[in-house]
Amino acid sequence: MIQNTSHAEEGHGSLLVLALLALIVGAAAGLVGAIFRLTLEQADRLRDAMIAWAQGEKLAGFLFFVATCAAAALIAAWLVRRFSPHASGSGIPYVEAVLNEEIPQVPFHLIWVKFCGGVLAIGSGLALGREGPSVQMGASVAHFVGKIFRRQWPDCRVLLAAGAGAGLAAAFNAPVAGAVFVLEELVRRFELRIAVAALGASAAAIAVARVFLGDAPDFHVDALAYASAEARPLFFVLGAVAGLVAIAYNRRRRRCDHAALARRGGDAFRTSFGFSTALRARHGIIRCRNTGRAVRTHARAWRSARLVLRTSLPVSIS
Repeated sequence: MIQNTSHAEEGHGSLLVLALLALIVGAAAGLVGAIFRLTLEQADRLRDAMIAWAQGEKLAGFLFFVATCAAAALIAAWLVRRFSPHASGSGIPYVEAVLNEEIPQVPFHLIWVKFCGGVLAIGSGLALGREGPSVQMGASVAHFVGKIFRRQWPDCRVLLAAGAGAGLAAAFNAPVAGAVFVLEELVRRFELRIAVAALGASAAAIAVARVFLGDAPDFHVDALAYASAEARPLFFVLGAVAGLVAIAYNRRRRRCDHAALARRGGDAFRTSFGFSTALRARHGIIRCRNTGRAVRTHARAWRSARLVLRTSLPVSIS
């Protein structure tokens, strides 16, 4: 993986200050995530009550319920298209693109658009999850905190990753999972500053979220019996088969992505330079920092392409 090292040696602040800011970011992301979860629970209760009422009203109740849910989903789509198009999709690919400096961070108002749109979309019954909005809102909160304290981009980048992990931790009441998500999925390498910030932010997020949500685990699993010695080799076979299936699936999905991109964009999108030039002209979201490096790497161009395709499809919030 080719990394952008333009800020690798300059702009870093004190690690102690960064750790303290990560606690603030985590507490704020945990508060937003907890309120988001509580609001979703209320929306679920309201939807269940409407279903119970509609069952007694026969056809009129059914039509009213369907119309209400459809209206909520339409309002969510309108909010995203009208006020913050970057709030579409799950939000995680967007956070990854910001961390890779492929697109700029959008203004702070993304949070209320993602919050309201997520509540309306998920509350209306769409099969969506709360983790994507929580991650993107946590990252936006982190960027806002970094700007308030006038941190430079290297520190803002660390806080943004930590805020995203804090949002995931609050979504699932899992502090370790939030930190692992940052290192394994967002940055995909171990960095001391990011690890410290992610662990601190996730811990602070859980501390705040549990004040509102309690400390019960989200998923309860009964105790499992130990497998016999004869059955244990089957676990290795299962792991190998699952790994092979995952490899085949990912290769097939990548070929489908390339084919879809070629159909939508034509030959201009098949090279890194053609893609980045057309994308800047059409969408105005890619910043060219180094004019002498017009030809971007193939992998980075395709990551940007997939992000734009997702945000240009019909709006969904998950």
